Amino acid sequence: MAVNIALKDHGGTGENLILIHGFLGSGNDWRSVLPALTKQFHCYTVDLPGHGQSPAINDETTDKSLLPAIADAVYRELQSHNLLPVTLLGYSLGGRVAINLAARMKTADLSGLILEGAHPGLTTDDEKRHRVINDNRWAARFQNEPLPEVLSDWYQQPVFQSLTQRERQALIAERSLLSNGKALATILSGCSLGKQENLWSVVAKLNCPTYYVVGKHDEKFSRVANKLNVHTAKVPDAGHNAHRDNPDKFTEAIQNFISQKA
Repeated sequence: MAVNIALKDHGGTGENLILIHGFLGSGNDWRSVLPALTKQFHCYTVDLPGHGQSPAINDETTDKSLLPAIADAVYRELQSHNLLPVTLLGYSLGGRVAINLAARMKTADLSGLILEGAHPGLTTDDEKRHRVINDNRWAARFQNEPLPEVLSDWYQQPVFQSLTQRERQALIAERSLLSNGKALATILSGCSLGKQENLWSVVAKLNCPTYYVVGKHDEKFSRVANKLNVHTAKVPDAGHNAHRDNPDKFTEAIQNFISQKA
């Protein structure tokens, strides 16, 4: 299975920061925070497979997680461009990729890990089974139904409850420009949280500064942050997508992380 990753250099000053977007996004999702982040980091954005400039994964076998293969592809890309060591910043699905990547990286290659609204993994077989069923249902819809209709329902899920109607419609319009429903279905099913390895202990034992950023109104991932027992920042006036909802306070949280590392 070939996994190829598009990487974009945004310049900047300081250590290398790799930003990994969430499902339905692209490296462009970080545009509101890059001007501030490039003042303290040399920033690179990654496009996940089937998103942005990265080609889709042409693999029909999704009975096991695709996350390890994606993480390995990102690691190879970083190695080929001599970007190591790096700090990883991953949002939602991108955060889960970042955790899988951190688990594979040599200690000297990882300077820090910043997770935004990302889940380290379900802990019971029952939870995993139900999540796989749910994600496969959504994947079938992404593959077979008009994207605007699917997205209209997608952004009604509880994790997006803090969105205003205007914000919800803006996301639907923006994400509707994506055209490859099959590619999205492959990622959604193949990267299901129900197929992901339980990586709570990996995050807890990382030999690098670890930080969790979560929107103050994101109740689900606030609970995850509390259980992880790592340095946490709650971004005011923000839901699940904190860097989009409140970019100024989000970058302020990242700057605090930098000062803690110093």
